[in-house]
Amino acid sequence: MIILKQQGKGALPDINYIFGESCMSEKTLNLPITGMSCANCAANIERTLNKKVEGVVSASVNFASQRLLIDYIPSIVSIDTIVSEIKKIGFDLIVVDEGQDEEDVEEIARHAEIKNQTLKFYVGVVFALPLFIISMSRDFGLIGSWSHASWVNWFFFSISFTFPGISRPSFSIRSTASLTP
Repeated sequence: MIILKQQGKGALPDINYIFGESCMSEKTLNLPITGMSCANCAANIERTLNKKVEGVVSASVNFASQRLLIDYIPSIVSIDTIVSEIKKIGFDLIVVDEGQDEEDVEEIARHAEIKNQTLKFYVGVVFALPLFIISMSRDFGLIGSWSHASWVNWFFFSISFTFPGISRPSFSIRSTASLTP
């Protein structure tokens, strides 16, 4: 099989790769992904794998089933490279080692993700609840005039911008990664 690449409009083709059929064998995997919260997350994974990882023939992510269907050429790209590219954009790919049951490994990973999300929720509540109580008490005049001092406003500002970064750092990583071309 010969893959030709044009160097410009009207240029003669340049032979970049010449592989025999045995070297070009594709491998297809259907793997679970954790960390997706929306359809844009699935699109971000697809875009990263299809455009930035050489050796990936096609990648398709099903958000509803939280799974990645990927066709790749093992002689060009390894599964470890694919896993690291997915981790760079803030998601985790569950790869089952030999001798392990895929359903058990996936279940353990899903439970760990739920535990992690629950912890993040409680951290968010710890930061948001004092902000809410002090802010509403101030607005309804239930606390003294000290609550209208400028340092209180800076305190509100610092808490409101600190706790999203603490409770959801992966969201910040993913949103930043989706903005890069």
